[in-house]
Amino acid sequence: MKSNVFSSPINGLSRGVGHEIAAILDRVFEAPFIWAERASERRHLSELDDHLLNDIGLNRADVEAVSTKPFWRA
Repeated sequence: MKSNVFSSPINGLSRGVGHEIAAILDRVFEAPFIWAERASERRHLSELDDHLLNDIGLNRADVEAVSTKPFWRA
């Protein structure tokens, strides 16, 4: 006997909502790690001397603009 459980519109909707909730939870739990990495990268960038900054195509003003941004901003 064939089951119609998988063809139900309600079942399809709940799977979609479940995936959306899972995606939101992934972003919520991942955010602190991204923020910590971003803060660390900005701190390291601000510690580079002008010669090294020039090597990577940045100047002190560029670094200042990036390093003063809050950690939650990309």
